[in-house]
Amino acid sequence: MRTSYDVVIIGGGIVGCAVLYTLTNFTNVKSVVLLEKNTNVGQENSNKKRNSKTLHEGFAETNYSFEKMVRMRLAASLIKNYIIKKFGKIPRIFSGEKSFCFSLPFLVLALDDEIDFLEKKYEQIRKVFPDVRLLQKQEIEKLEPNLVKERSKDQAILALFKQDGTVIDFGALAQELLQDSISTSNSHILFNQKVKSINEKGDQIEVITENSKFICKFLVTTASANSYYLAKSLGYLKEDYALLHVKGNYYEYPLVLRSKVYRPQIEKIPFVAVHADPNPFISNPMLEFGPTTEINLSKELEKDFDLDFLVEELLSNVKLMSVILNILNDRETSRFIFKNLLYKIPIIGKEIFAQEARKLLPSINARKLVYRRGGVRPQLVDLKAKKLILGEKIFEFGNMVFCITPSPGASAAMLNAFEICRKIHTSLDLKFYLDKYSRFFNISDDSLYKMVV
Repeated sequence: MRTSYDVVIIGGGIVGCAVLYTLTNFTNVKSVVLLEKNTNVGQENSNKKRNSKTLHEGFAETNYSFEKMVRMRLAASLIKNYIIKKFGKIPRIFSGEKSFCFSLPFLVLALDDEIDFLEKKYEQIRKVFPDVRLLQKQEIEKLEPNLVKERSKDQAILALFKQDGTVIDFGALAQELLQDSISTSNSHILFNQKVKSINEKGDQIEVITENSKFICKFLVTTASANSYYLAKSLGYLKEDYALLHVKGNYYEYPLVLRSKVYRPQIEKIPFVAVHADPNPFISNPMLEFGPTTEINLSKELEKDFDLDFLVEELLSNVKLMSVILNILNDRETSRFIFKNLLYKIPIIGKEIFAQEARKLLPSINARKLVYRRGGVRPQLVDLKAKKLILGEKIFEFGNMVFCITPSPGASAAMLNAFEICRKIHTSLDLKFYLDKYSRFFNISDDSLYKMVV
C-alpha cells in the first residue's frame, strides 16, 4: 500500500470530500489520499440524521453580518451549480422525483416585537438577495395555513420569503464528490483509518492511524471536533481556543408544513432558534422541529457524560471557565441556555419545547412530538476575546490546515475547499486551473467570485 503522498486529507465528511474533489479536478496535484475512519464517507456530522439538511445561503440567518451574508451566497451558489451541472436541475420538494437535494419555500417568521428588527434586516438582505421579499399575514396564511391557524388574531406576524430555498442530504453530496474524485489516477480513498497522531518531521508531516503510517507534504484535517484535538496535540490552539461539544437533538412531527420555517436569530448566539424542517429523505416524510441546544460532557456522541473529559477539558481550563461565566452573565444568552436545559426534564420537558415550537406552529400537539438524537456541534470558544465563535474556523500552521466547521460549515464546504486548495497550490507550487473552475461553476462574471480570488 502506498504511504507517501503530496496531500493527506483526514476526514471524509462534506468538507474533506470537497477538498479532494477540488484538488483532483482543478489542480495538477500528483498524489492525494483521503483517510476516513468509517466504512463510507458522510457518516458523521454530514449524515442526514445529524443536521437540519439546510443549505444556508445567508438570507435566513439574521445574526449574520453583511460580509458573512455575501460570503454564504457565493458558497451556496457553488454547491447548487455543481448539482445543476451534474444532474441538470434541483427538483421541487415532494414532486415525486428522487434526489439528494430539493428546492422548497423558505420563510423566516417574526412575531410582534421582532417585526421591526426583521424589517430593518430586510433592507440589508435585499441588497444581496433581490428575490427575497416580505410576506404579510394574509400571504403567509395562503402559503402555509397552519402557520396562522389557531394564532391570536391580534398577534402581528411578518415573514422573509424565498421561493427556492434548498434542502440537501450532505452525506449523499459527499459521496457524489468522492465518485467524481476517485475516477482520477492521482487520488485514493482509504477507509477504517482512524488517526491516532500527527508528527511534524522537518518539511514533511507524518500521520499515524491505527493500522498504517503516511507521509505527506501538506495536511488537511477536516474531522470536526477531532481537528481541534489533533491541532492541540501538536501544541497549537490550546492557549487561545477551547472547544465545547454542543448537542443538537430534535423532534419529529407529522408533515403539516411544506416549507422550511426559521425564526429570527439572536446576533450574539451562534445557535439557531427552534425551526421547522420538512424531511423528504425518509420513506414517510416528516416535519422536524429543533434543534435543542445542550452541552455534551463527552467527546463521544453516544455518551452524555465522561468524568475525565469534564475535568481535563473543562474544569481544569481556568480561561474557559471564566469565558463561560462571562457568557452566562449575559441575560439573553443565559435565558436561552436555561430554556434548553428545561427541555431535558422528563415528561414536562417536551411540553416546554412544544410551547417554543408553537411560535411557529400554534396548533402543535406535544403528544405527537417524537424525540430523536441529532449531531454534536464543535463549538469553538475564543479565550482571548472571551466569546463563542460564529460558524466555521480554519486554522493554518505551515503546511497544515485544521478545519473546524460547525453550521454553516456544510453549506460553505465548496468555498472553503476552494480557499484551502489555493493555499495548497501556493505552498506546493501547483497549477490551479482557475478558468476551468470558473467555467464549471458558472461564476466567472460574478463580482462575489472576484472578491474571493
